[in-house]
Amino acid sequence: VAPSACTARNGVVTAGRREATFGELATAAATMPVPRNVRLKEPRDFRIIGRSLPRPDIAEIVTGRTVYGIDVVRQGMLHASVRRAPLPGARIVRIDDRAARAMPGVRAIVRIPAHREARQFWEGVGVVADSTWMAFKARDALVVELESPSRPAPLPATRGEGGRRPGEGPIITRRGGDVQQAFARAARIVEAEYELPFVAHATMEPPSCVVDARADRCEVWAPTQTPERVATALATYLHYKDVQVHVTALGGGFGRKVYNDYVLEAAFLSKAVGAPIKLTMTREDDLRHDLYRPAQSHRLRAGLDARGHVTAWHQTIEGASVSSFIRGDWKEAYALEESGEIPQSIPNVLTEFRRLDTLLPLGVWRSVSASSCTFAVQSFVDELAHAAGADPVAFRRALIGPRARRALDVAAQQAGWGTPGRARGVAVLDGEGPAVAQIAEVSMKDGELKVDRVVCAIDCGLVVHPDGLRAQVEGGIAFGLSALRSAITIKDGAVEQSNFHDYPILTMEQMPRVEVHIISSERDPEGAGEAPVPCIAPAVANALFALTGRRVRRLPLTLD
Repeated sequence: VAPSACTARNGVVTAGRREATFGELATAAATMPVPRNVRLKEPRDFRIIGRSLPRPDIAEIVTGRTVYGIDVVRQGMLHASVRRAPLPGARIVRIDDRAARAMPGVRAIVRIPAHREARQFWEGVGVVADSTWMAFKARDALVVELESPSRPAPLPATRGEGGRRPGEGPIITRRGGDVQQAFARAARIVEAEYELPFVAHATMEPPSCVVDARADRCEVWAPTQTPERVATALATYLHYKDVQVHVTALGGGFGRKVYNDYVLEAAFLSKAVGAPIKLTMTREDDLRHDLYRPAQSHRLRAGLDARGHVTAWHQTIEGASVSSFIRGDWKEAYALEESGEIPQSIPNVLTEFRRLDTLLPLGVWRSVSASSCTFAVQSFVDELAHAAGADPVAFRRALIGPRARRALDVAAQQAGWGTPGRARGVAVLDGEGPAVAQIAEVSMKDGELKVDRVVCAIDCGLVVHPDGLRAQVEGGIAFGLSALRSAITIKDGAVEQSNFHDYPILTMEQMPRVEVHIISSERDPEGAGEAPVPCIAPAVANALFALTGRRVRRLPLTLD
């Protein structure tokens, strides 16, 4: 039959009274040449894209049948816990395991080597036992003598607090126009410095997995974001060529489960004892052996002309580099992204990145570099608006592109920007990905800051599943709010924080009302998992300034 006589619906091709499923046609279709020009379905004819269809796994989630990493059970499985060196590079020089070996149910105590190329960063001692609880108790009974790493002193928060410059000069991440001449002609110069601490991922489920490592093959059940890297790492670490990976429900990832150190530890122990191993990390293990978002300082300087327009921008970022830690190449990837959120319309721009070394392990964190840079940039833009005597929304409209401007207009209108009685703050994400504008409303109650409402407008191209997108925005805002008041700090060569009592995350009663406004677009679909995160911190900080007249330039956010 002629192609024009065929229609496809629900996996079935129909031509008159004749029909065949996609599966029935696949074998013959595979022998045909790939068409060069395919006419795609028009958006007006979409039946699935753009609809909020129910998730097929909702019943399993709400009834507890969903299998997370900690839920996996295999026949003959033993349980393991690992006592890790506090920091990468620290060496275990002596182990006294006599008390641990004497405990009932303890099967083996195994030393686990680090392997930087496989991204297994910590030396450790694994305890294998009949139960998770016994593995925890025996691990706590170990006496371990450590040798501190020979790398530079840790960087607890920002420059000037123990960080060390490695000697290389700064790299220029963006240059345009003549910054020096623009500053010389400026009617007013505004300067500020913003500082951000190390932060953890704090996933609700700490890493846990089951590994069955045999002589010639390895099978893994893990909540991993990168199953292909599991296979690569096991080939590097234990020389396995035959690896099968079963991905469980994640229990939260946010970048932490991009790294598979816990899988490598379990594989090493499984191979050593000849049995499947379930390795469980405690909350304390996870917070103290995470791969953290780097601490940074942003020194900003901008020139305004007589009309209050931004004519010059100079930004110096100092901090640790994820790329330097992971790959040893600090001049590429994330270091170069650090200046990506600066308004593109500013004619004279110079941004540079200066690396500081740190003992802490570093990793990607939800929204990667945008979370740090957007806080500094959007807070500073707010300062410039007030210096120019301009409305913060109107001031931003002149700096951003058309997509972000439309998002800003929608958010401002829906939030009632400019109406009295509310303290509001605004922030905009105007990069190469989705355009996002967020407006936060805050208040003070009994000396505590409360975020009452967040209005978010987002343009992320063609939306496949609107309800899924709203969920990503709500979750991203909650994640960003959690990071506002938390920080990872170092004391005596180890991370101080251990659980949610000293690394708090957002609670239900602290969650604001979130309104999501999706801007329709026929652009290609863009990822929405990370874009909602960066704007919430500066939006809240700017709202706090509107409420109190005090500018927040250093996180975590405290009200002292």
